[in-house]
Amino acid sequence: MKTPSFEGYNIPEHTQESLTNYIERGYKPGGFLTAVLCNDLFGSLSSADHLNKDCLEDIVRWIYMNLPPSMYKTENNINAWCQAVKNGED
Repeated sequence: MKTPSFEGYNIPEHTQESLTNYIERGYKPGGFLTAVLCNDLFGSLSSADHLNKDCLEDIVRWIYMNLPPSMYKTENNINAWCQAVKNGED
């Protein structure tokens, strides 16, 4: 899967890079993005840096608008996506 555009969303560059690595290379995201992808609000806020904290709404909106639910919502979905990409099944 090719990463959808981040245009129109206020998402820090390092977070865009992490999302791109997750989508295209199957790299498991760090604690903050894993928490966001798993709908863990407490984990998201407690592990966000100051840039991501200010942009959390746009990050969540981008994920919701651009990724299929099979790529987020649970850690099992995240792990399955990473494995599928590594196996060339994306």
